[in-house]
Amino acid sequence: MTRLALRGLAARKLRTSLTIVAVLLGVTMIAGTFVLTDTIQKAFDEIFSASTKGADVVVSGRTQVETEFSMPRPLDQTVLDDIKSLPEVAQVAGQINDVAAVVGKDGKIVSTGGAPTIAATYMPKPFAPIGFTEGRAPRGEGEIALDAATADKEGFELGDEVTVATTAPKRPFKLVGLATIGQSTGLGGATFVVFDLVTAQALFDKRGKVDFAFVAARPGTTQTALQRKVAALLPPTAQVRTAAQEADKLGDDIREGLSFLTTGLLAFAFIAVLVGAFLIFNTFSITVAQRSRELALLRTLGASRRQVLNSVLLEALTIGLLGSILGIVAGLGFAKAINALFKALGIDLPTTSLVLESRTIIICLLVGTLVTLAGALAPALRATRVAPVEALREATAPTRGRWARLTPWLAGGLILLGAGLVIAGLLAEGGDTETKLLGAAGGAVILILGIALISPRFVGPAARIVAAPIERSTKLVGRLARENSTRHPGRTAVTSAALMVGLALVVFVTVFANGLRASIEDLIDRTLAGNIAVLHDDGFSPIPAAIGPAVAKVDGVEAVSAFRDTQARIKGVDGKFFTHAIEPSTVGAVYNFDWEDGSDEALRSLGDDGVLLEENTATKGKVEVGDRVDVTGPSGSVELTVRGIYKDDALLEGISMTAAGFDRIVDQKRVSSVLVKTDGGASVPAVQKRVSQAISGFPEARARSQEELKEENADQVNQILGLFYALLAMSVIISAFGIVNTLTLSIFERTRELGLLRAVGMTRRDVRRMVRYESVITALFGALLGLLLGLFFAFVVIQALEGEGITFSLPIGQIVSLMVFAIVVGIVAAIFPARRASRLDVLRAISYE
Repeated sequence: MTRLALRGLAARKLRTSLTIVAVLLGVTMIAGTFVLTDTIQKAFDEIFSASTKGADVVVSGRTQVETEFSMPRPLDQTVLDDIKSLPEVAQVAGQINDVAAVVGKDGKIVSTGGAPTIAATYMPKPFAPIGFTEGRAPRGEGEIALDAATADKEGFELGDEVTVATTAPKRPFKLVGLATIGQSTGLGGATFVVFDLVTAQALFDKRGKVDFAFVAARPGTTQTALQRKVAALLPPTAQVRTAAQEADKLGDDIREGLSFLTTGLLAFAFIAVLVGAFLIFNTFSITVAQRSRELALLRTLGASRRQVLNSVLLEALTIGLLGSILGIVAGLGFAKAINALFKALGIDLPTTSLVLESRTIIICLLVGTLVTLAGALAPALRATRVAPVEALREATAPTRGRWARLTPWLAGGLILLGAGLVIAGLLAEGGDTETKLLGAAGGAVILILGIALISPRFVGPAARIVAAPIERSTKLVGRLARENSTRHPGRTAVTSAALMVGLALVVFVTVFANGLRASIEDLIDRTLAGNIAVLHDDGFSPIPAAIGPAVAKVDGVEAVSAFRDTQARIKGVDGKFFTHAIEPSTVGAVYNFDWEDGSDEALRSLGDDGVLLEENTATKGKVEVGDRVDVTGPSGSVELTVRGIYKDDALLEGISMTAAGFDRIVDQKRVSSVLVKTDGGASVPAVQKRVSQAISGFPEARARSQEELKEENADQVNQILGLFYALLAMSVIISAFGIVNTLTLSIFERTRELGLLRAVGMTRRDVRRMVRYESVITALFGALLGLLLGLFFAFVVIQALEGEGITFSLPIGQIVSLMVFAIVVGIVAAIFPARRASRLDVLRAISYE
């Protein structure tokens, strides 16, 4: 039986190949995801290990709340002097680590794809995190080194003048070295600039301070012993780690960030695997039906039910293993393709040679084989029920099972259960968010399975509606196509279900993105009283605080208000909250507060001991106006009185306070944005032009009008939408293979019928058109199911986010485009089967049994 099963696979090369492709594509996404994230992690680990080279321990400011917005407070030089006095210490060196902006030869800021431009200082040996491929370390205030990758990309050479902006306006520096960190000439899109220590302290307003202290031990002193000695000298605001601990801490931070990327990519891989499972199930169902005579002959010759079952499952196991192995190999290329996609979107992540962990191989083999076996199990069980008497009959579709009458009830139960889990997971209040999201995802899968089970009952009515225009224009050919698509409703339904999954998610992200764009525009109109916003060129990084005073001097400007951001915790309340420093005297002129409890008087009475809370934050903490709250930021804590509660879970979500309170919890000098209100009679474009001139010394900052803000946010949404489309393309491709597979096997089944049609006068062109229309009907049925399912998902998700201002807005034009896309998928998928059908030899086809 084993040899027979393997020979059967070899004899049916086309069917085997198409099924292997379905497994391969799903496994490819899983393998590619793990390979890419493991490769990125390895690159970062190498960079972080190199960054602590030569040090035994590293001293830094203590962080009470981890945040991506702010660094710990700098260390005083006296701390370094105390450490240097220890007999166990051989050498101490301080380092400044901040951000800057580099201007390219074209006069524009060097693009980093959202990564920071890191400003660091060179340290003498034995500390050697920064090396040089050419030139030397900078000495004096007029010199810098630049990372070799950026220098090469921008065409800078040693001796060139390079313009750099820090917290101070831009100024030229002489390029004296091309730098590396470890073996890496770049940091995955990030630019890094190297100064000497004294120059950096002056440029970043950190005279007498450093961000990190690197300490080397004398021979015979262990890292642990040195760590204890240094820790005894440090103030409560500082901490010490061994070099290995520091590298691990940085690596853990990256791993936490990459976990989001891994989870997201694996979610799309799961979708592809789910679509592939439909294809596998359909393929084995069709082939078992077509091989009924063969299976019956085996039973007649003495094969047991178990042997027949094992034979079909062996075929599935072989296909699963082959598809998984090929998928792992293809995953290496997919990892490069995804990285290239990220680079095209401006997200340049550091990579090294591709990393293929044993974990990746094991997971891919398990997923590929188990999914294939699961998809083939029901058809395999059906094969065991083929009676020996079937050997005397023509190959026909299997008869209805004894449990078939219960299928609608089971499907209805699954649909209700799945929809209930989706709604509960997204709309229910309270409970663990991660658990609710997992429940909603599980509900979505159950809902899809329920729809797949019930959809065969709608194939006939839907096919008549979809095929009506085709039948009117083509008459006989269109009618034959419609009848062929409804001949085996279950087969058509499962094929359509594969396309339904991909298009449902495409519809969901399309509708959600449309609602997000509309809500952003409404938010800007509703909350921004100012006419102009000054932000970083990338839209989110901080900008120098000196920009605010420079803009305030511009003719035609009525009011200017700057904002600073960090993250903080409220004592007794779970989670971290976005925390903003506002300027009470000016913020009311550029921002419209939507007061839930309070008024603009709350701004005037805010004071250094007051705080404003966004409604959701106040609700979560069960806080009211007049209550005292203890707020802890990265560098300290402060107790404040709640003066007002407002609604805005987007621009000013979380906590808002004055600069005095903000400075006590974090050392954050840069501002996130500067909002500007023009004089009543002034021309906004003219003022915007003058503002741009006033901030020309800060190339990283750019002034935008409200309309430009809307356009930029719409472009960002479109960019994310494009990324989702690209990742969902794999599931659509697999579903297209499903249509190809079903049609190809259907043509094999209808060989004699096609021969008779050709014998009575049907042309080859008509045969191709018939198969093409059959494919289009199947694709459109799947598209209609996907449309309804996608709209349901979008409606529920948007209802869950209604409090954040996202509205349900149906993009009619894009929905129509998706229906047209489904037709195109059907036409493309039918090319090979249609050609195969039209080229059948008439005489052989008529005599085929």
